[in-house]
Amino acid sequence: MLFTNAERVFDRQQRGPKSAETGAARIAQLEAKVREKDEVIAELMAEYLKIKKKTGENS
Repeated sequence: MLFTNAERVFDRQQRGPKSAETGAARIAQLEAKVREKDEVIAELMAEYLKIKKKTGENS
């Protein structure tokens, strides 16, 4: 009784698509997070350059 479904439990093909789907979702989530961080960095750099030009700093 204990080992009747053991073959199904260890079948890699059965786990493959689910793992691929969660992996793809995770990748999409991380890419969105990176895009958001890139936008924030771009905004900060734009403000920094504006202030730098306004104060006349060269370095």
